[in-house]
Amino acid sequence: MSDYPELSEHDRLYLAVGRALTQFARIEHNLCLLFCLGSLSRNGFMQDAYWAVVSFEARVAMTGAILKPLQERAPESIAKWDNASGDALRLLKSRNKLAHGSVTDVGKITAAGIDKHKTIFAPYWGKSFFELLKNNEWREKHGMLPRDWMSEKNIQTFSQECMTLSQTLLEIYSGLQPVLLEALAAEHSSKTD
Repeated sequence: MSDYPELSEHDRLYLAVGRALTQFARIEHNLCLLFCLGSLSRNGFMQDAYWAVVSFEARVAMTGAILKPLQERAPESIAKWDNASGDALRLLKSRNKLAHGSVTDVGKITAAGIDKHKTIFAPYWGKSFFELLKNNEWREKHGMLPRDWMSEKNIQTFSQECMTLSQTLLEIYSGLQPVLLEALAAEHSSKTD
């Protein structure tokens, strides 16, 4: 059931997609926080370095690399990171489908326009949907017309998974922060002795 039954099916899908992409953006932000924490830096230079990397997979990899030396000091947090990084990469596939797909009406084309049957979220297939249909590529490969790959409910589930992962990244941050501050204090103390 929709959170907003008063909205049209079309508007509910747009709302669901917008929420889902916003939740994924929070994952990216929290990943940046972990990267900066792992570098023991809260300055803008490390944030600039993080955001200069365009590939999400590379951001996950460089965050993992910067956190790896903490394995001995915070094994629970690093184990949690290992799971979270896998979840982030898994969610990226759905995020990309959302970011490059579109809400569209499907139905028969008549002289009066489209005889709308329903609104779906159609992913990007690498070619125009109409090219696929015109050349019968989809039908030949799958034996049917494409179905919507993500319903409003599926998109809401993805959004919830993103919220959960975002929270997990913040928990990892909270678990690592005291460990890193202690290490920094010990390092500073050894330099002043």
